[in-house]
Amino acid sequence: MANQEVKLLSLWVSPFARRVEWALKLKGVDYEYIEALKLKDVLDVARTALYSQGEAKEKAEKLAIEAVEKIEEVIKGKKFFGGESIGYLDIALGWIAHWLPIWEEVASVHIVDPIKFPATTAWVKNFLNHGVIKDNLPERERMLVYYHQRRKTLSSIPHP
Repeated sequence: MANQEVKLLSLWVSPFARRVEWALKLKGVDYEYIEALKLKDVLDVARTALYSQGEAKEKAEKLAIEAVEKIEEVIKGKKFFGGESIGYLDIALGWIAHWLPIWEEVASVHIVDPIKFPATTAWVKNFLNHGVIKDNLPERERMLVYYHQRRKTLSSIPHP
């Protein structure tokens, strides 16, 4: 990674990003910290659609679709968000390519419609077909089992 800038895209409260930050500091790697509040919003509404029911689920699905509309405008005409190669925004939104379709299936929602979002759909294919990404994804079937079980468990907990 010689002569390349390192960017840490995160939310200040994320324990996962904090681990990355600690590792970078321990290794003496200079990096730029980028606050990811808007990206967190997309993740939150998608997760809400996954774990909610009824009106809350419908509202979250609508908000998630609105977020994808914004993503569609940004990615239109590009292979990746950074152009011809994967950049930090592709990495930050990469969960949409693999996790979101699984969440859609588990929650019985449809957020990324290929006809409505052709540029996002093309980006998903490009992202998932990149060698590094393709070789480092969790197994789809295993994820389906996990998220079905998690949804079942969370839906059995009474909400105030």
